[in-house]
Amino acid sequence: MFNKLFKILDKKEKNFFFILLFFILVNAVFETIGVAAIIPRIGLVTQDNFLSDYNYLSNILLNICQIALPEELFENNSVKNNLVIGGAVIFVIIFFIKAIIIISQNFLQTTFVSNLHHSISKKLYEGYL
Repeated sequence: MFNKLFKILDKKEKNFFFILLFFILVNAVFETIGVAAIIPRIGLVTQDNFLSDYNYLSNILLNICQIALPEELFENNSVKNNLVIGGAVIFVIIFFIKAIIIISQNFLQTTFVSNLHHSISKKLYEGYL
């Protein structure tokens, strides 16, 4: 099946196809990460012992929160609030990157289909003449 498809495509279209395939795979990875990020986010909000259970992750979230918040606000918040804010920042960053990848993939996919439609139509038209 792929052999028949690749006979229709020229070299430029084949390269574009593989770029599009790469974006589809990256999109699938970020979709998985996005769904998987929901469960730790819920655990972060509901578990009181998150700091002791996940020490390494807690340090990362606190560092991110310290970067995201002004110093005075960071110091006045409790550690749990700072963990929740750090988790929210990571969550938003993941979904922002995911949205950029989805938009890029949709643009590339639309461009590929449009160019392929034009190319096949041109080949068919030239074949009839």
